[in-house]
Amino acid sequence: MVRLNPAAVTVRGSYQDTYAAFGPPRAGKTSWMARAALEAPGAVLLTSTRADLARDTAKARSRTGPVWFLNPGLDGGFPSTLRYSPLAGCAEPRTAMEAAGALMHAAPHDTSGRDAHWDHQSKTMLQFLLHAAALDPRADIRTVVSWATDPEHAGLAVKIIHDRGAPGWGQRLFDLVTMSARDERYWSAISSGVTTALSWLDDPALADLACPVPGAEFDAAAFIRDRGTVYVIGADTPHNPQSPYFACFVTYLWNTAKRMAADPAEPASADLKLDPVFTPVIDEPAITCRAPLDRWATEAAGHGITLITGFQSDAQLREMFGEHAGQVLEDCFTVKLVFGGVTGAIAEKASRWAGDRDTWHGTKANLRQERAFPPERICNLPVGRVFVKHRNTRAFIADVGPVQDHPLYERASPGDFPALPALAQPAIEAPKHPVIAISPEGEVSWPVPAVPASSAAS
Repeated sequence: MVRLNPAAVTVRGSYQDTYAAFGPPRAGKTSWMARAALEAPGAVLLTSTRADLARDTAKARSRTGPVWFLNPGLDGGFPSTLRYSPLAGCAEPRTAMEAAGALMHAAPHDTSGRDAHWDHQSKTMLQFLLHAAALDPRADIRTVVSWATDPEHAGLAVKIIHDRGAPGWGQRLFDLVTMSARDERYWSAISSGVTTALSWLDDPALADLACPVPGAEFDAAAFIRDRGTVYVIGADTPHNPQSPYFACFVTYLWNTAKRMAADPAEPASADLKLDPVFTPVIDEPAITCRAPLDRWATEAAGHGITLITGFQSDAQLREMFGEHAGQVLEDCFTVKLVFGGVTGAIAEKASRWAGDRDTWHGTKANLRQERAFPPERICNLPVGRVFVKHRNTRAFIADVGPVQDHPLYERASPGDFPALPALAQPAIEAPKHPVIAISPEGEVSWPVPAVPASSAAS
């Protein structure tokens, strides 16, 4: 919601739009996102580097539905109130593939594409190991790391998948182990991608959140049905990349929402869309949650999902997704908001979005065209004012008042939300004894003979 001046007309966007806000810190972007969250009719996900959004909206959102926090750094004093394991749902092969893709996509890697082959191999191994761990009640996400670091230990994952997993996956993992036995560098190349994607487990706070005891897992479908709110708070640092964990959680919510929207039997589904809509508000995705927004933006509205995100500049789009995909993503946003203080390319682009106008000096003989909104005018907007471009309508400048002026505003404090209780028992790792034996000559053997994929299916 924004207000036009001087008539103070309130302008609201459609739930079928996708929104992108561009602005430097303290320009008013967070206040606008908080207002959007306060007015969202259904479930809301908010990711941010700080606890500002939680402080400004959590108390009000608790009147709509249950509120949860995923805040390993305890920013603002808000305690984490949910535990989520990347293994959630991975007994289903499709979910294992999605979780592996989310973890790998958000992990540090070479964006030039030179390592694309090894990145794909690492993603394939990770999906096998996630699937195996989800099928073993003794395993948790830390077990996946122990399997990935030693091909002999990975033999247990082979056996689990062979016995009760996806047809053919056990044989494919066995082939990876066999190949690595003959070439140590092969296993090292693909396992390093897996361990990098799971390096956030070195943080004890994240490891605790990622290892819930059975029965204490977060229920994403119930969260959407109950119109709940989840706050994901934290940012990557050079020595503690937590974005893969956050991205996996956000992807889990996104895919759950899509499946519910496509299921006519779901109470929350109307005409194959969520009703009410699900609203992900993803602020600063470059350092909080490196989700595949370039794909999500193209399909959000069709599933009843109102995607809202914010960047400090358009350069972050190119840094995250590459030149072409970044431009595609920018084009897919149907509502673009540019706050004052922006410089460089985004101010020039915003000026072009508004087009030209006819003007003359002195006489009509001097008629010429000039920018309706010159870049310097957009750049010099004061705090609380924003340039807005919606689809094919004329651009305009509007006011975004402080969220504290919103009628639903009520400041939240950490004491309003109880912290997670300590785990009743520590998560138990799967046994680490080797199941696959690798001889010094590189010969591989294991108790259950390898079988073709067709036999595994039976």
